[in-house]
Amino acid sequence: MQYLSDEWIEAANAAVDGLEPSAEPFSVSYTVTGGPSGERSYTLDLGTPSVVTGSSAPVGLLMTWDIAKAIALGELSAQRAFLDGNMQIQGDAQALVGNTDGMTAVDAALAPLRTSTTY
Repeated sequence: MQYLSDEWIEAANAAVDGLEPSAEPFSVSYTVTGGPSGERSYTLDLGTPSVVTGSSAPVGLLMTWDIAKAIALGELSAQRAFLDGNMQIQGDAQALVGNTDGMTAVDAALAPLRTSTTY
């Protein structure tokens, strides 16, 4: 399945379905530009947990396809991408820091998708 396609988002949603919901509601939107299908956005909700198409969160991450791909493949950390100026954070950046454990759990839950995803 193609990274960030509707099929991939459905698989990502299924992958995070069994995670422990966060104690406080938190969601983050990802917008990826320059990909094979143009701009794609999805929202990760740690309170549910779920992954859905579109951007509807108070915190947003904006990056190019190449950066998103490198992060998804585990070749680059999101922190490094931000520090190098390759990812923009919109909204409450401090909220990301407060949800590091949840984001780490999501990364682990999505890791198995790498073997069935094309980039």
